Amino acid sequence: MSNDGRPASADHLDLVRTLADLAREFGSSRQVRTTDDVLDSVLSVSIELVEPADHASVGSVGGTATSATGFPRRATSDGASTLDDVQVSAGAGPSVEVLSTVDEEPTAIAGSVERWPALAETATTYGVRSIAAVPMFTKERTLGVLTLYSASESAFGDDDLTVASAVAAHAAIALQGVQKEAQFRSGLASRDIIGQAKGMLMERFEVDSVQAFEMLSRLSQDNNRPLHLLAADIVEAGAKLRQEST
Repeated sequence: MSNDGRPASADHLDLVRTLADLAREFGSSRQVRTTDDVLDSVLSVSIELVEPADHASVGSVGGTATSATGFPRRATSDGASTLDDVQVSAGAGPSVEVLSTVDEEPTAIAGSVERWPALAETATTYGVRSIAAVPMFTKERTLGVLTLYSASESAFGDDDLTVASAVAAHAAIALQGVQKEAQFRSGLASRDIIGQAKGMLMERFEVDSVQAFEMLSRLSQDNNRPLHLLAADIVEAGAKLRQEST
């Protein structure tokens, strides 16, 4: 039975429904368009579903919301944000340990703040007594970490970590999708700018498409500059010449 007298199955049904809603939200390109959108959703759902969690932060490897210490993340409070920074500065703490996992599948880490002396004093200042860090990962790699902070001692049990891990799994899939879409769009933009540069060379030097691309490749190698950046320079230079001529 749950605390409010409902059968445990009702609690489980609510959890499944919430996770299903989260999955649909993450799967909707209209609703989730950026990494930060995903991170904000993870924070909201985590606080809702993981009962002991009073504060939370979520960090994405390669994210855009970055603290002064270089830890990409979003947080529900100044305390969570500060404790994230302390972990990175000290190089110690559950979030750092999760993100440092390389040779094996990452697992959730939880414990009292005393387990990490570098965090203990700052955590006490914010009334935090327990911390849990849950990896957001796919088969390919770890994409980030969800960190939960609680004012209770030994707050996070196995059930809490299971729920948090389910949220993190949904988040990892969503983050991977966002990052792949960003890479795809970047690739399209690069191909477009290269095509423009080729067209300019074809017109200016009366060469065909293959020859224009070979010219770009040779210039890229000689100048030790990525092809798409060199192409952008050529397009920009061409635009300036056209402006000057008019």
